[in-house]
Formats: sequence, C-alpha cells, structure tokens
Amino acid sequence: AVYTKKVGEKVEMCADCFSTEHFKKSKDCEGPVKWSEYCRRFKVCWDKLVLKSYEDDSSQLSMLTEEETRLSSLHKSLVKDLHEMEQQKIEACDESDDLRSKLEELERQFEEKRQEFERFDRRISGMGGLLMRMWRKW
Repeated sequence: AVYTKKVGEKVEMCADCFSTEHFKKSKDCEGPVKWSEYCRRFKVCWDKLVLKSYEDDSSQLSMLTEEETRLSSLHKSLVKDLHEMEQQKIEACDESDDLRSKLEELERQFEEKRQEFERFDRRISGMGGLLMRMWRKW
C-alpha cells in the first residue's frame, strides 16, 4: 500500500448537483444536474477565474519590457475573446436545442394532422360509395 501525506483539505461535492457548497438532500440543492451541464458551468467559472488572474497580473506590467507588455496585452485580449466566443457558443447551443425542440413539436403536430387527414379521407371514401348506392336506388 502507498501512504501519502494529506496536502490540503478534501473538497466534497453534492451527489446530485455537484456543488461543493452543500451535500445531497440539502435544502440548498437544486436537484440532479446532468454532468454536461455541470461541466459547462465549471468551464464558465474557470474562464472567469482565468480572466481575473490576468487582470490581477496587470500590476506587474510596469516591470516588463515594451515587447513583453505588448505580448501580455495581446494574450489578455485573446483570453477575453476566447471567453466571449465560448459564451456565444453556449448561447448558440441553447438556441439550437430550442430550435430542435420546436422542430420535433412541429413534426409531431404534422404527423397528427396527417393521420387525421387519412382518417377523414377514409370516411369520405366510404361516404362516396354510400352516395353512389343511394343515387342508383333513386
């Protein structure tokens, strides 16, 4: 067996929503969350922390050369742009999910109308034969 020394505090998560603020069945728990949704939230949080760390580093810019300052500024700009693009991607995915749901609903409604039309068409066909028989008897 390998024994290791405890380096830091172990963070435990809620088994339902993966929050580190509470445990399962807590009144603060929002209930089960899909892993993909947790990953999306974690990425947003991570990106915000990365942006904040770069903003905090701006105090050290005075000690950098002109080239290093320019590169640092470009890097910050790229990180910010990347974060904005990630947000746009998330919004586009949400929009895509909404459109997919609407499309599925429209397809379901179309199928119901098609079946209703077929039933109506069969009834009319049956009535046509009945009318022909009644006309011949007349």
